[in-house]
Amino acid sequence: MDESPPSGPGPGQSGRRRRRSLLGTYPVPDPHLVGAPLPPPPGSPSRWQPPPPPLQYGIDYTFLRHHGRRPLRWRPDLPITVRITGPHQPEQAVAVTSVVAELAELTGLGLSTGESWPPAAAGHEVPAQEIHVSFLPTLPAAAPFRPCTGRAGLGGAMTAPGASHYTSGLVIVATAAPQPPGETVILRHELAHALGLGHAARPNLLMYHRISAATVEFGRGDRHGLLLLQENTKPGAG
Repeated sequence: MDESPPSGPGPGQSGRRRRRSLLGTYPVPDPHLVGAPLPPPPGSPSRWQPPPPPLQYGIDYTFLRHHGRRPLRWRPDLPITVRITGPHQPEQAVAVTSVVAELAELTGLGLSTGESWPPAAAGHEVPAQEIHVSFLPTLPAAAPFRPCTGRAGLGGAMTAPGASHYTSGLVIVATAAPQPPGETVILRHELAHALGLGHAARPNLLMYHRISAATVEFGRGDRHGLLLLQENTKPGAG
């Protein structure tokens, strides 16, 4: 085997010599390159990831009600005030403010929090363009909406017969529910109901009918459904 004399680096051969043998010519790294980290390998087909599957209505997200063939929504041109009614703790008010800000970003609706009211209003007494949130030890026997599995809370939206938009909403969080997943998680789930989102069929989504302590954030299907609660949203968005 013969070693060719050192030569200046050519294109793509910076800092390398070449050695010739019966099998051909191959590069030999300079001593200062020995032990240096290898350059990253070029991209390969094995790194390709398939796009996520399309989201399916009835599985990844649903709506509470429909008006004709379109989901029933809140009017996008009017603000929606969310306020606590009845006794509550300061940390509960902080949780409501945080979740309302999160939902305003996810839906694009004009959601904001308002001053709390001392009495807890019944569903039919909630003023127009408002959602009332109450923290009660247990859910009322005559609840205006069917509670979620486990009776940790309930939420929903109301409208006049034949109307094309929701006009008010109500959320109740049961503070004495057995082993609750956390009031913030319950608020996310029930306030999404009050905005018009229904239950999802996938157990790993926050809008699954059984609120789980293992799922604390809105998933892909939840976010897609929340986005579609804003009018004039393209069906493929999300």
